Amino acid sequence: MTFWGWPFDHHGRQDNLTYRAAVALGAYQAELQQARADIAALEKELNQARRKIAYLRLRLALEWSASQAHRAVVDAFQRQHRNSPLLSIRGVLKNGQPRRHTTEIWMARFDSAARELGLPNPEDHRVS
Repeated sequence: MTFWGWPFDHHGRQDNLTYRAAVALGAYQAELQQARADIAALEKELNQARRKIAYLRLRLALEWSASQAHRAVVDAFQRQHRNSPLLSIRGVLKNGQPRRHTTEIWMARFDSAARELGLPNPEDHRVS
């Protein structure tokens, strides 16, 4: 006779059942301990990722703020010095905007900075 797939008879049933229960409990406890260790490792990894995301968000906010400040300086320059050779139009960008000398300077520096950071084909990531 079997009881949930375990041998079960009238002579040693209590001892056999107790032994099998102890074996199953030991295996369960080992799996539970491993699962808890895995969870702790994942929680540590998650906390590290959250800290990195917070740092990257801060860096992005600072870079965006600096970009907006630089844009304000360029806009002020353009308003004050409309006839500057830097603002001369040298063509048209793919998006239809004028391609100025300052645009060419910006594109060259963008490309070189992106390449310094290991970004292949930086021209694919900017309007040109």
